[in-house]
Amino acid sequence: MLTIVYFRGRLNGYGDHPIIKNLIHKLEGVDYLVAPIADNRMFRIIDSFIEDEIIDEQCIHCLAATNLGFQYIFKKKP
Repeated sequence: MLTIVYFRGRLNGYGDHPIIKNLIHKLEGVDYLVAPIADNRMFRIIDSFIEDEIIDEQCIHCLAATNLGFQYIFKKKP
């Protein structure tokens, strides 16, 4: 969730936070990612989290209940 929000440019001022840095570091050197589909439902829930309408645990619970499929993100060419 935080990684998606980071790459969408929605974490204003938190890019240097240790948790975010750790998440981004884990993605270095990987060829592909498998992640939940980032659709409008996901972004409405994440926006509620960013705007302090819900806390992180509520956000995670809501995202889990949406039954999103998975997408494959290829970072490097074979």
